[in-house]
Amino acid sequence: MAAQSSTFLRLPPEIRLMIYKELLLPPAPKDTRPQPSANPRNNDQSPGNSVAPPPPTSRLHDARRTLQIRTADPASLSPACSSSTLTTRPRYLARDPLRGRTITTTYTLHHNPGLHPAILRTCRQFYTEALPTLYAAHTFDFDTHIEAIVPFLSTLSCVARQSITSIAVVKRVLPAVGQEFDKAEWRAALQENIPYADLEPDQRQKRPTICGLRRKVFWTAIILVILAVLGAAVGGGVGGSLSSRNHKATTAPSLPTTTGTLAKATSIASNSKLAALNFTISGVTYNQVFWQDTNGTIQQSSWNDSSKSWMVSAVTVPTNMRDVDNNNPSWEDINVKNGTPLSVANEVREDFFQTSLIWLDDKTGLQMAYQRKDGPWQLADGWASSRFPIASYSHIASSWIEDCDSCMRKEVAVFQNLDNDLLMINRSTNDAGEAFKISGDRPSQASSFACAPRWNKGVLGLTYFTDVNKAIQVVGFTPPLGTADNTSYWSVDTDAIGNSVFPDSADIAALSYGYTDDGSTVYTQALLTQPQSDSGGVWTVRRKENFWQSGSSLDGMSEVLSYSAIAANQNRRVYAMIENEAGNLELFEWELDDLGDATAVGTVSTTIMGN
Repeated sequence: MAAQSSTFLRLPPEIRLMIYKELLLPPAPKDTRPQPSANPRNNDQSPGNSVAPPPPTSRLHDARRTLQIRTADPASLSPACSSSTLTTRPRYLARDPLRGRTITTTYTLHHNPGLHPAILRTCRQFYTEALPTLYAAHTFDFDTHIEAIVPFLSTLSCVARQSITSIAVVKRVLPAVGQEFDKAEWRAALQENIPYADLEPDQRQKRPTICGLRRKVFWTAIILVILAVLGAAVGGGVGGSLSSRNHKATTAPSLPTTTGTLAKATSIASNSKLAALNFTISGVTYNQVFWQDTNGTIQQSSWNDSSKSWMVSAVTVPTNMRDVDNNNPSWEDINVKNGTPLSVANEVREDFFQTSLIWLDDKTGLQMAYQRKDGPWQLADGWASSRFPIASYSHIASSWIEDCDSCMRKEVAVFQNLDNDLLMINRSTNDAGEAFKISGDRPSQASSFACAPRWNKGVLGLTYFTDVNKAIQVVGFTPPLGTADNTSYWSVDTDAIGNSVFPDSADIAALSYGYTDDGSTVYTQALLTQPQSDSGGVWTVRRKENFWQSGSSLDGMSEVLSYSAIAANQNRRVYAMIENEAGNLELFEWELDDLGDATAVGTVSTTIMGN
């Protein structure tokens, strides 16, 4: 395939991201919005005047890049311009206030600030990687051109809409010519269910949405917008407001910093990796899944069988543990690389509980935070960015094993180095230990890999899966823990998965379940995403005791997106991303039965309302 021989795809992901930013993120100017005009006509939503000047620019627009979406001048849609992309966009009716009629037109980008979006059309992987960079970093400013919102959003894919973090609008407060038409435009925008540009018509079974967003999310934001504009108008005084229709800088109402911005709920990023775990404390079972949101923050969604609901919280650390002890903590975000791999493991004993989360920072350094019982997350010592030679494209897997010599459990973390070897770190304290090479054939560059606990007559070891020459390699580990010059405890399963195919860029998850009478694991199962399939889905294979069964596609997970990450826990819960009925990106949960088949459980909440 062309993607396999692409020089660009062989670049490290962070280099590709830098290139995407050069193409899609021109330097943010101090003010990119149109300047006020003395012409009263400019206060109307006229197709003949595609730039309607807003009130003075707020400080928000000094800090964010802005793309101005406006209703196009119908003259630009003449046959002479038939080659323009304008002719392929949705048409709608807009009011011409000077002629008292409506005109068929479409929307346009007013003043391209230097975007080069053609790279999005190059291939599916470029599109998936670069699209969040374009849509998350810009404010989409419609000014008073409300009629353009629905057509604009209807042409975007669900991933593009889900990546948008800011929309700016201006709502008329005072009477104006064509007020009833203005009301109708707002009514249409608020009631319209956005069609999905990336689905066939017979697949477009919609949930109630507004502008492609959930109604609750949209209304929360739009009420803030209207209140802010009303407050600005009242503060300016009724007497002076009539002259403000001319939009002179000295009389226009002054808007607050956040005026006109729809602060969309934080949601999962399309390039987010996933990590999952489960545990039971005091008879209550918990399922947790970790993910990265569109702002780059690591979030955790947690469910338990007592509340039977998902709770979402950010992974943050206290600036000073002494403040935590005094019940007056302040919090700070952890340093996280965009698109970081994630791995999580936990140890539960009668008198001890600890969860450990591992990720990459923005310098491609391994970092770890741990949490004990109900305490706060704390950064672990000894995980400096330069300590371990991890490759920028590496995935991470982690688990707990037992050291039979000392009867202690130790946490291990597996990663790929610059030579594409797999290395393992072991530690028995919060300080990182040493890294040593894992036996087996060298895996493919940027291979995904996963660890599954494996019990052997009551002793906890692990099985890890990785990609070697586009097939799954399975390696088992039997304690006690090896050292840099002692790898005799590793064994490659040469009889494993004869019909396996490990596609490029596939993500893998692994789990084990069931025990024999002597305390050994019955089933070990691996699940692979299908990034080269247009329809997505998941392929799975499992081992019963010492024998591998034939691999096959999981019918119950056919809706998993081709670019989705995947994670699983020991409670037989599997997590991946789908496109829901509203056309939005959604984190979803399945449960595996005794036959290894998947049954849908439901949506995992990833919503945190912004301030």
